[in-house]
Order: sequence, then structure tokens, then C-alpha cells
Amino acid sequence: RPAGAAGDRLAGARLEAAHAAARSEAARAAEAERQCGLHAEHVTEFQRLLGEQSAELLELRRGLVLVQEELERRDLAEAEAHGCIAELESQGSFSQQEGSK
Repeated sequence: RPAGAAGDRLAGARLEAAHAAARSEAARAAEAERQCGLHAEHVTEFQRLLGEQSAELLELRRGLVLVQEELERRDLAEAEAHGCIAELESQGSFSQQEGSK
């Protein structure tokens, strides 16, 4: 039964090759799963950082609104001051004109 032994060796070699291919595929799948885990961790970290940056942007916007409101108050105060100065100057000129008569 030498032909049978050769057939058994061939079948054994094919079985070993199939096992090797299966182990290789399992290793590739494990590596892909590990990479997916790393990518998921990166996505989670990016989402956390994005949340922090969003909060910082919101805080900056609030600060900008406060600055704009303060600038508007100053502009109004300056306009009122110029109006008062103009009124006083016109009263002063009027008084000087009265005094010269």
C-alpha cells in the first residue's frame, strides 16, 4: 500500500497547508480587530478634543459678545459726551455774544 501512504502524506500536507492558511487568516483578523480598536480609541479622543474646543469656542464667543456690548456702551457714552460738549460750547458762545453787546 505505498500508493495509499503517498496519498495520506499528500492529504496530510494539504491539511497542514489549510491549517497554516487558517492561522494566517486568524492572525490577519486579530490585527484588523486591534487596528479597529486603535481607530475607535482615536475617534473617541478626537471627539473629546472636539468637545473641549467647542466649549472653548463658546466661551470665546461669550467673551466677544461682552466686548462688543462694552464697545457699544463706550460709543454711546462718547456720543453723549460730544453732545454735551457741543451744547456747552454753544451756550458759551451765546453767553460771549450776550456779553459783547
